[in-house]
Amino acid sequence: MLSKLNHSTIAPQQIAQLLSICMWTDGDLSQLLRQSTAAYEQYRIQPERDLYGWLDEYRGAFTGVLGMTIQDRIAEKDEPICHVISHLAVLPELQAMGIGRRMIEDYIKQHPDVSLYAETDSDAVGFYQRCGFDIVALGEYYPGVLRFGCTR
Repeated sequence: MLSKLNHSTIAPQQIAQLLSICMWTDGDLSQLLRQSTAAYEQYRIQPERDLYGWLDEYRGAFTGVLGMTIQDRIAEKDEPICHVISHLAVLPELQAMGIGRRMIEDYIKQHPDVSLYAETDSDAVGFYQRCGFDIVALGEYYPGVLRFGCTR
C-alpha cells in the first residue's frame, strides 16, 4: 500500500537506503550514502517535495519509495505539469514483481487530476512504457547516456 511518509515516524536511514537504490554511483558507497541522505533532507525541508512509501504488510516494512516534486511546467516547454517523479525505487530482491507499477497506479488514484513526468535512462525507459507513459528521447545529457522524458 502506498502512503505519504511522515518524517517523524520512519527512520531517515531507512528512507535514505531506499533512495540510494535509484541513484547512480561510481562504486563509492560513502558518496552514495551522502547523496541519498541529502536527497532525503530535501524532501524533509522543501514543501514542494513529497515522499511516499510502499508498505509491505507481510514484512511490516517499507520496501519501495516514490519521491515526487510538484512543478507547474516541464522545463523548456510551456506544457503544464503538476507532479514529477524524482525518485522511484524498490528493494532489489523485490524488483520485477509489479511494486513500482503499483506505486504509480496508487499515486494516480490518489491524485487523479494530475499529469506525471519522469526523466530516465535506457535502463528504466521500458518500465515507464509498460506503465503507460509516452516516451520522448531527450538526447545525451552525459557522454554515452541517452535520457528520456516520460509523460502520463
